[in-house]
Amino acid sequence: MSKYPLHPYQTHAEPLYCQIPLEEYESIKKENQELKEANKNLVESIAELEAMKQKEVELDLRERRLKERGWHKMDESLPDVGEYVIVYGGDAWNGRGYAMLKIETMKGPFGCPLWTDGSGEPMCIDEMTHWMHLPTPPEK
Repeated sequence: MSKYPLHPYQTHAEPLYCQIPLEEYESIKKENQELKEANKNLVESIAELEAMKQKEVELDLRERRLKERGWHKMDESLPDVGEYVIVYGGDAWNGRGYAMLKIETMKGPFGCPLWTDGSGEPMCIDEMTHWMHLPTPPEK
């Protein structure tokens, strides 16, 4: 057995055609395979880290929203589009003063957000002064 690796077009190994001894070639080949495996593990770890970061962002958002419970002034902030919230407009508005609505779009035809209760056409309501997130549902 030769101590030099064969080139695909060689019929026998000669030192003249070989750059490195067979043992060194095998060592480099093994190291290359180890590096490929380490790279694969690194890519998997990065993907897991990104997933963990995304979960952390979601948890931070939930925690921030829990801390934000309570009434918010309409002229200071608005809820996210598509999120149902409790809105308040005083006793003169709709006979109760409050309702559960969601914003359909931030820019309606009159420059105000368009709200809906899910049963009718979106409406622009100027009388609403405050809003708050819905309470957390009870645990079963």
